[in-house]
Amino acid sequence: MKRLATVFALLWACTASAQGPSLYDLPTTGDPLDLRENPRKTAKVITELPADGARVEGVVLSERGDWVRVPWREGNGWLPIARLTQVPGPGPGETRFHQPLTCGGAEPFWGLLTQGDGALRYTSLGGPDGTYRATARVTSANAGDTRQAVEGIGRAGTLTAILTTTQCNDGMSDRLHGLSIDVILRHSDGVTLLNGCCSLMPP
Repeated sequence: MKRLATVFALLWACTASAQGPSLYDLPTTGDPLDLRENPRKTAKVITELPADGARVEGVVLSERGDWVRVPWREGNGWLPIARLTQVPGPGPGETRFHQPLTCGGAEPFWGLLTQGDGALRYTSLGGPDGTYRATARVTSANAGDTRQAVEGIGRAGTLTAILTTTQCNDGMSDRLHGLSIDVILRHSDGVTLLNGCCSLMPP
């Protein structure tokens, strides 16, 4: 059943995913918002979200642009755009690495956290963990905002991360993310390549 739900979510997604994910604030007044299985008013309600101003991540817009899909617990749901307030993204000349990102992958389990302050905090099951200082954050010269990269240097060596705007699943749930990431670690023991997904939400 979970696999079927994931397939339907993918079918509902459209080329708007090229814009990438954005953060949205829920309203602070009014009725609760119905989180629905599909971008239709008649779709099954997964749960109700209170109008409390909480922040959510919108991964992809519906074909008409009037709904946005959001990760929810171990799956996904849809909210009406009309009741959300979009949070501004990176400014001119900035990349997504200039803002907070929570990234990670499985087998082996690893994570990469940035708060936009130039520090890249890498953790992994079995180590070595470390903090890398960003030395360059760039946008692709021929792919635009859909492909961005950061380079960092730390005591353990260097880290290169390439962020791609595309639908991504970390293999640990049915949650669909809007960003995939490839990480290259160069250290005294050799070179390691990892891949995973990223979220704009804090861990």
